[in-house]
Order: sequence, then structure tokens, then C-alpha cells
Amino acid sequence: MATEEKKADDQQTPPVEPAKEPENKMFPEDYVRQLREEAKARRLEAQKIKEELEALKQAELEEKGKYKELYEKQMADYEAVKKKAEEWEQYQEAQKTALIAKLPEEKRAKYEALDPKTVLAVVPDIIAQTAPVAPNPDKAKPIINGPAGKWTEEAVAKLTPEEYEEHKAEIHRDIFGG
Repeated sequence: MATEEKKADDQQTPPVEPAKEPENKMFPEDYVRQLREEAKARRLEAQKIKEELEALKQAELEEKGKYKELYEKQMADYEAVKKKAEEWEQYQEAQKTALIAKLPEEKRAKYEALDPKTVLAVVPDIIAQTAPVAPNPDKAKPIINGPAGKWTEEAVAKLTPEEYEEHKAEIHRDIFGG
């Protein structure tokens, strides 16, 4: 009985044999091999294109990084120029305030509304016109009359005490003969 079971098991599972290709093929073996080689070449080409694309993306990112550096440098330069411009505006405003303070009270309101550039251009001339005229040291010198540049009593009368002290010896010699 054991042998009968053995025979029945052998009949149920046939021995596994390697699969044989049918003799009647649809495509010739050379054609299939050529198609496989072409497919492999195209896969390699696609991989190469993919790698080139990644390299281009990397180069673009690096270039963007350079643009970012350039942008950051430009922003730093802009901030420095902006700071200098603000300092210049503060300086001009201070100059404007100082000049307006030198004006007479009745003229100040008229010039406070103007921009600093205009005030700096116009107000110094106005201050010069309204300022009292300082005595010219050349005009304060005495008028010398007579021969050989002698001092006269009229010229001495116009002298300030400091000028008199400065020329005292000459005056006494010319007026008093001594």
C-alpha cells in the first residue's frame, strides 16, 4: 500500500523541468536582443540626461547664491549711503537752524519753512545785509595832514584811546615838537 501511495504522489506532482522556449517564436532572437540593447542604451541616456539636469540645477542654485551675495553686498552699500545721507540731512538742518537764529526775529518765520539748501544759499547774504557794519581798521587810522606826514589835532581827535596809546610818541613829536 505504501508503494501505491507513492505512485499516486508521483502522478500528482510531475517533475519540474526547465521551461523550454517554444520552437515557434513570434520574434527572432536577434531582433529581441537588439531591442533589449536599444532599451538599455536609452535607459543609460536617460540616466545621463537626468544627471546633467541635476548638475544644471546645482549650477543654477550656486548662481542664485552668488546673486544672493551680490544682493547682500548691495544692501550693505545702500545702508551705508542711507546713513551718510541721513547724517548730511541732519548737518544741513543744524546749519539751517543756526543761520535762522542769526536773523532778526521778524524775518525768522519766513525762512523756517524753506528747505535747508535754500536757506544755506540765501540767508548768509541776508545776514550780511542786516548785520551792523563793523568799523574798518584801515578807515580808523588817522588822517595825516601836512608835510612829511605829520599828525594834526583833528586827526588825533578821531583816534580811539588804544590808537592814541599806539601812536603817542609820534603825536607828541608832531604836535608838541618834542
